[in-house]
Amino acid sequence: MSPAFGNRRLDQIDARAIDNYKAQKLEQRSRRGEPFEPKTINNHLKVLSRLLRVAHKWNLIVDMPRVGHLKERKSEFNFLDFEEADAFITAAAEHYPEWHPFVVVAVRTGLRVGELVALRWREDVDLDRGRLRVQRSYHPENGFLTTKNDKIRELPLTWDAIDPLHAERSRANGELVFPGEDGEVMYTNPCNDALELIAGSIDMRPIHNHDLRHTFASHAVMRGVPIPQVQESLGHSNIMMTMRYAHLAQGIGDDLIRRLAPDRPSGGTPRRRGARPQHMGSTEKRRRPKLAAKVPVGDGS
Repeated sequence: MSPAFGNRRLDQIDARAIDNYKAQKLEQRSRRGEPFEPKTINNHLKVLSRLLRVAHKWNLIVDMPRVGHLKERKSEFNFLDFEEADAFITAAAEHYPEWHPFVVVAVRTGLRVGELVALRWREDVDLDRGRLRVQRSYHPENGFLTTKNDKIRELPLTWDAIDPLHAERSRANGELVFPGEDGEVMYTNPCNDALELIAGSIDMRPIHNHDLRHTFASHAVMRGVPIPQVQESLGHSNIMMTMRYAHLAQGIGDDLIRRLAPDRPSGGTPRRRGARPQHMGSTEKRRRPKLAAKVPVGDGS
């Protein structure tokens, strides 16, 4: 946001300047040559809104301009089904073995790419116990940071992730589990480039880092793992972020509905006690119960 607002006074950032920023971003291209998604621009606007709220609280500006957010389209995510995931992992082992441990760990743990490249052998990986501690993440511009929700989480490792990690550990020269070619921390683009090469080797659609995270979450839900547990494994701060995978769970909510319904009687359709079946379109009138005949009241004589 610095090119757009860096040379402006806080009181010069008004609704018109903010709308111009939105329009410019929608026309620009990202580093990968793709248009900016409304969600990405909205993330920028959230930061700007927070900055302006603080400025208003500190009496640095008189009026708080209306920021407004772009309408986001319902996001669809790409993931590998069970057969595709097995084929992808096998392709990595056969055609790009140096990337095989990275791929397996990504698919089996659902870590963000920044969390994967920040993993350290001594502090984060316990191969004897088969556990992984996610304590930090890496951002190309900001360096090593805490995890996205500032919480440390511990995840179990599957056997097919432990074996290649053991082999990788024997070849490691530094503290990072997945270093770059120069031994330093690895960036996102080389990871995506490698994943596309692996997918291309088996004529699969392009696969990127976050697709492997979606794959982990989708597989967990389809295998019946409860949504709150999936949320904890993914490190989501809000369960609504995890609920996007809920539709993949077969029979979710069925037990609730069965508990609400009355027991089905043998040989008929269950109905509430005392209810009289009547077709919605029926013209039949319900008969009112007869009232007891009124007894004439005398004059008291």
